[in-house]
Amino acid sequence: MKMNPSLGCRCRREQTGSEKQWHGGLSHEKKNINFLGDLSYADNHPNHDNVRWDTWGRFVERNNAYEPWIWATGNHELDYAPELGEMEPFKPFRHRYHVPYKASGSTEPFWYSVKIASAHIIVLASYSAYGKYTPQYEWLEALM
Repeated sequence: MKMNPSLGCRCRREQTGSEKQWHGGLSHEKKNINFLGDLSYADNHPNHDNVRWDTWGRFVERNNAYEPWIWATGNHELDYAPELGEMEPFKPFRHRYHVPYKASGSTEPFWYSVKIASAHIIVLASYSAYGKYTPQYEWLEALM
């Protein structure tokens, strides 16, 4: 077993053909993976390369098809590029990573909560307004 700090879990790497895969231990215990932003770093490449978003999605697909992944946005998911005519922040994240935000009463997919077994996991968004009287603050206050 090897710790992969970017995934935040105990993982083992298996070589299958030309692909490398990460498997989260493959046991019967209840678990999830919390991925706290900076998913693809596509915004660091010319024209905010959407191929990098898709490559990252294919890389993690085999794991997140079987174990719940909890997604949170970071500065690289903002992907705001007015110089390219892209005026909608978080567009690649919003279209690729669907989270159950409506089930927790949230109005945006950037802050939400999920219950897994006896754990109640709350995801907050530092790139959305979070001061008193903002939608994120009021949602969190109602949740508590």
